[in-house]
Amino acid sequence: MRRPVGVIVAGILLLLSGLCGLLLIAVQIATMLITHSANAAMVPHGELVLLIFDGFIFAISVLSAWTGIALFRMRTWARYVTLVLAALGACFTGLAMMVCLLLLNTAPPVPNLAPATEHQVFLIAALVYGVMMLIAVFWIVYFNLASVRQAFAQAAAARHGEDAYGHVLLQGQHEHAPVSIAQIVVWITGVLFFLGGFSMVFLAWRQFPGFVLGWIVSGLGALLFDLLWACLLFYAGLGLLLRWRAGWIVAVFLQLYSLLSVFLLLLPGYPARMIHAMQIISSRYSSMPGGATAFSPETNARFLMAGSALSGAIALVILIALVYCRRRYLRAA
Repeated sequence: MRRPVGVIVAGILLLLSGLCGLLLIAVQIATMLITHSANAAMVPHGELVLLIFDGFIFAISVLSAWTGIALFRMRTWARYVTLVLAALGACFTGLAMMVCLLLLNTAPPVPNLAPATEHQVFLIAALVYGVMMLIAVFWIVYFNLASVRQAFAQAAAARHGEDAYGHVLLQGQHEHAPVSIAQIVVWITGVLFFLGGFSMVFLAWRQFPGFVLGWIVSGLGALLFDLLWACLLFYAGLGLLLRWRAGWIVAVFLQLYSLLSVFLLLLPGYPARMIHAMQIISSRYSSMPGGATAFSPETNARFLMAGSALSGAIALVILIALVYCRRRYLRAA
């Protein structure tokens, strides 16, 4: 029996949220120890309060990551924990959404921030919290479906040496093959690809110029490229989650393209052209309401080298995971 796709996606999101929470806590504590920002905020016992808060977030993050891994293994307790986390998330995000909507017209003006921009910030925050609330409510409904409960029951029976109908299995026979790290990487990649498709749609909507293998594209060319890339990301993301052969092929192509983009930095003059493109793109951010100042060439160069090295390493890891799991996808219809 195959793991339900919804369970896989929930496990990936819980694992990612847990890891992101741990990363944010580490950065926050490091910043606090270096700059003593809690004392600077004039909060009584600020560092102690912040550490207690971080301890709570740490516990939730560890629980989320652990539950995400347990969902991959179809553990029954993970379904119950997911329901509890979803219920808590629905309550908190729903309350946060209502607060943001209330502050749309009642919040005091913020210095150095235009009222229209402040209104837009609260509106976007309310939208984000609303989407998170809908996801939490969906999980409450989804993990209570009869088919999902049956899938967890069958997995539990298989671990005890029985099949879905209570028949004894041979020793060493399992309905669920163990989940490899490579498969988890592929599933996470599928979710990130799917979410990345929305970012490409946003870039197309904002008409950002693009940089394609040494060429700067803008206008209609950038729009078509962004929409094409969004379609590829959507298809590859769904393909990796639903085990489509063509989706696996598209995902491999995307990683090869990423590696090619990194290797092109070795060509003479290519880094300068890419930095020029980054300046053009960053100028678009500086022209947005409340946007930041465009990056300097030195900053762009640092971002270019660090970002290229990181993206190349990530693309290589994903490509290795895709090759490792190729049989699951190439044998699919």
